[in-house]
Amino acid sequence: MSDGNKSNQIGAIGEGRFKELCDLAQLSASKPHPDMTGIDYLVEFPFQELPPGYSYDTRPGSLSCHVQVKTVSAGTQRIKLKLSVAERLARETKPTFIYILRVDCGKSHYPNVDAHLIHLHGQVLARVLERLRQEYVKDTKALNKLYIYFPIEMGTLLQIDASCLRHAFESAIQPDMYSYIEEKKRQLSELGYGSDRYELDVTFQPMTAETFAEVALGLKETNVTNFAISERRFNIALPKTFEPFDESAIRKIRIQPGIVDRCSVCFTGKDGKKAMLQGDIYLPLPGLKLPHRFARVATPLIDILLFADNRIRFIPNIGTENSQSFPINVWHEAFTFTQIMLNGGGQIMISPDRIRSIITTAIDTTTTIAKDKNDDDVIIISAIINVTNAAKYMQAKAYADDHNVSYRSLAFNIVKLDAISAIMRDEVPLGMIKFTIESDYVNKLDSLDFIYFDCVRFGEFFYAYAIKTTTTQVRDGNSTTWSSEKLNLLDVKRLGANFAAEFEGFKQKLCHISGIHQIYCREVIFDTEAEEDLLTGDLSATTKL
Repeated sequence: MSDGNKSNQIGAIGEGRFKELCDLAQLSASKPHPDMTGIDYLVEFPFQELPPGYSYDTRPGSLSCHVQVKTVSAGTQRIKLKLSVAERLARETKPTFIYILRVDCGKSHYPNVDAHLIHLHGQVLARVLERLRQEYVKDTKALNKLYIYFPIEMGTLLQIDASCLRHAFESAIQPDMYSYIEEKKRQLSELGYGSDRYELDVTFQPMTAETFAEVALGLKETNVTNFAISERRFNIALPKTFEPFDESAIRKIRIQPGIVDRCSVCFTGKDGKKAMLQGDIYLPLPGLKLPHRFARVATPLIDILLFADNRIRFIPNIGTENSQSFPINVWHEAFTFTQIMLNGGGQIMISPDRIRSIITTAIDTTTTIAKDKNDDDVIIISAIINVTNAAKYMQAKAYADDHNVSYRSLAFNIVKLDAISAIMRDEVPLGMIKFTIESDYVNKLDSLDFIYFDCVRFGEFFYAYAIKTTTTQVRDGNSTTWSSEKLNLLDVKRLGANFAAEFEGFKQKLCHISGIHQIYCREVIFDTEAEEDLLTGDLSATTKL
């Protein structure tokens, strides 16, 4: 008997024995016709007993799988498949197996030695996909002329027993066919990819080391003259085109590096004043060819660039053009940080959360920003710090938590908050309250206590506040003028959704508690459509003189 005939005979014996095992396990094993895909059998399971809570129309579908049977001699340590057949088997979303029966070819009737079951899933599936990618790189055209090999030990050793074979199939396919197919689809699309799935090859325009640091750390975009994307799978990179995607239209690029750690930043001025910021530490993307080492600490309103030569560069973003919202304390610390820089610098300490390294260095801005320093900037920063201090104080007085506020909201209330800041510092605020009554029927009093009521808005919340003021009276003919001399912040309340009613209740409560019924109050119009739509009308006064 020729080797070819003997091989066919052994193959037929193996397929027959597999069919017999399936029959004994009450599995239906049918051969597809014609067999052109490498699948020897379609194995189908009977429907399960009806599970509790299911009806015939809702019970899970029966299990089924594709099997190729390989019969080899007892000493065989690996099997081979045509690569084209392996691809078909691998891409089949239905469970697919290779059943390997090893027989003793030296004896008549070829007695069984052992059996192995290779499941085209996970590591085995990855082996096929990786080989296909390798052949694509080689520009191979005829996959049917190539072979792929699988070691016997990649399979599961089975007893040559019907119940053992059925259990092996069921264990591999569980929990059900639908879940299996979804997982197989996922593996087909994701196996072999790592965190570096996409690679970008670009040529940047010429730039300085500092500019390149800003680009590499995601602070600004830059022009590019070359742009190519590749996709890496099984450590093999291939050009990648996204549709619709016109690579020729790419002229600018912005790099987004990953966060490597969180940190706290403490900046202590020469006068002892401190600013505390929380930030993220960024490093350039791996693979960039860098002329120097550098890192970025990104806080909500100030970026800090750290260079290898111990230089530090600050990039603030706290101007009027910033439309973002942050908690009031974040604004306060950022403006304090800026004030320390304008006042000559100090010592900065950056403390990462996980990295065991603390960066401490002295910052002298006396010479570095002296030529650009503007006295108006110093005055404005100082005024804004007073405003944020007053806002923080009002929140604390109202027992309210900190919440997001825009720069615009703080700036809109700068006059009121500056006055409250002055009261906190026991200073006489600008624009002391004064009004005049044209009347002969006003009792002569040396002084009189009034309560001034008003509102400010921080972001989405309105804050009502009350200021007690002692006023003195000046008579001039028919005119009587009251001028405030001493101010004291009595109380602050964050108003709920019913703004007007809560504001009126706030006024009545404080008048009742204090026993003061002379009040100054602006007509307050609550409107939530725009951040500056907390409108105030003319000052009015009521009294029980």
